Amino acid sequence: MANTILGSDFQWLTSNRFIAYPFVDDGTPVPADDYRALFADGFARFSEAIVPGQDIRNEPLELIYFTVNAAGLTSAITAGPTSTPAVNPPINIKLRWTATSTMLLDTTVTPVVFSAFTWGTWVVAEWTYLRTVIRFVFDSAGITAADLSLTPTNLILLPSRVENWSNRVYSVGFQNGNFSPEFFSGDLILEAGYSTDLSNTPGTLTYAGALASAAVSSRLQNFITVSAIGGAGAGWYSECNCGSSSQVTTINGIAPNSAGNISLLGDSCISFRELRTTVDGVAYIVPNQLLMNSDCKVCCDCNDYITEYNNLRAVWLQLKAANDTLTADIEKYTCIVEAMNAACACISPVSADVKAYSRDGWSITVQVILGYSGPQTAIGSKKISIAIDSAAQYIIVPQAAFLFVPVQGVTRIAVPAGLSIDIPYPLNPGSQTVYEVELYFTNNRAAGLPVSITATCEVAGYAPVSAFTVGYLKPNQNRIGV
Repeated sequence: MANTILGSDFQWLTSNRFIAYPFVDDGTPVPADDYRALFADGFARFSEAIVPGQDIRNEPLELIYFTVNAAGLTSAITAGPTSTPAVNPPINIKLRWTATSTMLLDTTVTPVVFSAFTWGTWVVAEWTYLRTVIRFVFDSAGITAADLSLTPTNLILLPSRVENWSNRVYSVGFQNGNFSPEFFSGDLILEAGYSTDLSNTPGTLTYAGALASAAVSSRLQNFITVSAIGGAGAGWYSECNCGSSSQVTTINGIAPNSAGNISLLGDSCISFRELRTTVDGVAYIVPNQLLMNSDCKVCCDCNDYITEYNNLRAVWLQLKAANDTLTADIEKYTCIVEAMNAACACISPVSADVKAYSRDGWSITVQVILGYSGPQTAIGSKKISIAIDSAAQYIIVPQAAFLFVPVQGVTRIAVPAGLSIDIPYPLNPGSQTVYEVELYFTNNRAAGLPVSITATCEVAGYAPVSAFTVGYLKPNQNRIGV
């Protein structure tokens, strides 16, 4: 019955004849009696090592956060062993094994599957995430009587209640050439063949997965190195067993060295190389053949130089004609640019752009960009104004307004209630000035409520320009970190 209720290994429960308090009692401080009455047994299984090179069972696994929704737990037990409630989270727990390494199992988030069922006078609860399983046995009357919110101190799980599962290799594939790979399982034995050496190499620490923080989550991986070393392993491979009478022993009376090689040396013109051939577009080395080649040849005679000069002159004449055409096109392009500059003189060099970024939690960040492309530096009055039209009331978030002016950089500013600021710095031609402020909406707010935003940019000597956009309010969003 216990092995099929939760779909996990529950032999520990059915074979345990005595329910035991699962936490360490080291007396600093002694856990309260209500914890002893509530927690009857517990178990934790992890799929990776939490601390690099160490066993998790040597690490103090501490329960630091524990909440119970009695109604939600009762519904979860009634709904079935694989239910994942979306509301009324039955039980949420938070574990810690180092000062900075924690894991929160929140039953309202899909990746964390929560299951619960009654077993005699007890309630068994299980949290699963990937291959991680946390289980606790509770007193039925105590866990379903009322809502609980506990932050215990020094509530450390017994080392015997913690199990560490390492990743396993289930099969090994072998592919020879273009044939389909073969897969093997069970015990594999690697043997060194001809001129092959097998050796163990020191392992390296690698990132272990999503359950532990990246700063400490590593595990030791060991490697087997396969090296091609002449004569190692099964020794040298002999392609044939021919007798010495059919082999070449000397060339012109010159015997080979101890490795069976004879060196052929050429002069400045003579060279020796492999003989290659091509079959169906694929190059192959011809076996058992060596090509002796003379690399010294007469490259060309005097008539060849005359022919090459005439060819180069023809190319030069073509390039000269292309250069003349390009020069004429450049003159035409220059005339077009001058005409465009004259036409643009009547266009205002002041531009305005406004953007609204909706944030979770009823906030909108407004960003206004004042562009200036005048013929000279603007040193007169300069101003950016923002007008908000919305049914919801807002406030300006303190310390969340910034002004960016090229050369001056980013400056944190205090924004008046009217959301209008004067720019105290000169504006260089081709520059963009950015004014950013964050608004928090307090009353009459609703999800998706539109907020109309109008921005006006003013530079002395030019007509004001405006831009318009719309933002939408967004409520808080539920999150979980594992």
